[in-house]
Amino acid sequence: MSLGGSIFTHNAIEFDYCIAESIASLCGVCDEVVVLDAQSTDSTVDLLNECTKKFDNLRVITGAKWDCAKNYDRLAILANEAKSHLNTDWHFMLQADEVLHECSYPYIRECIKQERGGFRSFFSRRFNLFGDLNHYLRFNLEQHKKPCSDAVIRLAKTFYPAVGDAESVGVDPAYLCHDSIDEIQIWHYGFVRRGSHLINKVIDMQSWFHGEGSQPDSRVVEFKNENKDFDWTRFKERSDLAKIECKHPRFSRKWAAERQKEKPALD
Repeated sequence: MSLGGSIFTHNAIEFDYCIAESIASLCGVCDEVVVLDAQSTDSTVDLLNECTKKFDNLRVITGAKWDCAKNYDRLAILANEAKSHLNTDWHFMLQADEVLHECSYPYIRECIKQERGGFRSFFSRRFNLFGDLNHYLRFNLEQHKKPCSDAVIRLAKTFYPAVGDAESVGVDPAYLCHDSIDEIQIWHYGFVRRGSHLINKVIDMQSWFHGEGSQPDSRVVEFKNENKDFDWTRFKERSDLAKIECKHPRFSRKWAAERQKEKPALD
């Protein structure tokens, strides 16, 4: 059984995405990987083309329309467009600010080789880093305190599409494996990118995410107007965070260490 990986991106450098690290983590386990660029106006495409020199199993596709929908629907549209360029039995969907941990590789390959238990899709655990690069939002938080899910469906048969805001693929629950959640790790760095980039990303995304009339969080706009750094304590309490007890994925350790130097340590 063959495994493909896909990512789509837009202005990854401007918004400080760990896109090169994301690509490397997929290329390490997938037979082929596709990265779809959606009208980046910075040097993202140049970076992607440099990545193709490192990975023989990587293809870069350009020309996708970024504003293909007025709200978050564009995320699923672009995720599915990226996936459409794969010719594999299985698919792993990753976002441009996420890195797949290499500890997950053996389990992933075993799942697709054996079609473990007759399942066609598998849950993944997403660590949503927050505050600094050594902490993440606790999995047992009340749902309303979670800015995004920490249990996502990313490994599945290729015919299953991305849905909603592309956090997961839509699958048949009768063929979904729940036991995989602690075996497949995705590390999400979206909330711990460099401060000014994070502020700009939040403002940009929240301005279109919910469609016409969307407004970015006033606290984030205040940070920008007053030339302040992103203050995570305005959004979460220290008790909402748990300390990371293992190493970052090897692909993102350098990226994470560079950004941690710029942030005050929590403890």
